[in-house]
Amino acid sequence: MTFTATVTSSAGTPTGTVVFYNGTTSMGSASLSGGIASLQAPGFHHGTYPITAAYQGSSSFAGSTSPILYQVVHELVYATSTSLETSRTPILVGQSVTFFASVAARYDGSSPPDGELIYFSDNHGTDLGSVPMQGGSASVTTSALIAAKHTIIARYNGDGVYGKSHGLLTQIVDKYSSTTTLTSSVNPAVYGQPITYTITVASSAPGGPTGVVNLTGFGSLPLVGGVATITKGEVRVGTHTLTAEYKGDDESSKSTSSVLDEVVNPASTTTVLTSSANPSSAGQKVTFTATVTSSTGVDPFGKVTFTAGTTTLGTVALKDGTASVSTAALPVGSTAITAAYGGADGFTGSSVSIVQVVQ
Repeated sequence: MTFTATVTSSAGTPTGTVVFYNGTTSMGSASLSGGIASLQAPGFHHGTYPITAAYQGSSSFAGSTSPILYQVVHELVYATSTSLETSRTPILVGQSVTFFASVAARYDGSSPPDGELIYFSDNHGTDLGSVPMQGGSASVTTSALIAAKHTIIARYNGDGVYGKSHGLLTQIVDKYSSTTTLTSSVNPAVYGQPITYTITVASSAPGGPTGVVNLTGFGSLPLVGGVATITKGEVRVGTHTLTAEYKGDDESSKSTSSVLDEVVNPASTTTVLTSSANPSSAGQKVTFTATVTSSTGVDPFGKVTFTAGTTTLGTVALKDGTASVSTAALPVGSTAITAAYGGADGFTGSSVSIVQVVQ
């Protein structure tokens, strides 16, 4: 950097020496030639410097000092660009991936000094590490990315010579696919027969499928070793359309089973009729008791109608599987007594007859 001082006088052209100062520090001196003196002063860094020129005078001319010249020296910074590449995309969650970053000056192509750091991160708040450059490049390997669409960022923060810059790329991390299977222990079933539903979720994720599955009408069931089961003892009669939906976890994607149509038929019943006295005497009170049982052991409900020949003795509701009716009006002789169970939701009807002898 060269500083030039011009010394003038109304009495002619001054001669002699000019001393140049940086603040109070002398930078050197130069002789006037035609009233002009110049000094080359190398070594200025970025900053602001107060420069003055002091003419030392001579036998014919008095000395003088210039006003302060504030010399501003700007920092020399090369603009940089950061490029970023991935070893592969997409990947599955838990798989490793390597990101490669390179930093170069945008105009002269040079690289920042080795050892300066490149900071790797993603838009989900994951710090992937800071790595020193070698030859303007650095890389980082990770297997910690969650299943998502990631924006990976490589940042170079710059120094006194090279400006900061950053590079971006999109990294896709997918979950492992899963399949869900729903099976029934018995289909078709009858009312009152226990039915066990088994949901099996398969996934090649390192941790296997975890979490819960939703079974139609039964809510959420926890997976244990990829399997969930539930047993229901009294599924209502009819056709039930069931599906199992796996909700997924951090590694495995969600999936839904095929439709399972569970058919539940009514349970068959057997009716047994007994008499409190057979034979009986004319005018004697006789009690008839009907006991209704089901093929699955569940107590039927509903009503039993008792008849003596064509005469209805009464219709009585079952309680704990039994119903009774009493009469003292049976005629002398043999009479067919019938107990007819009419059936109900989940149970078929049944009937039985006995011959009551009245003497």
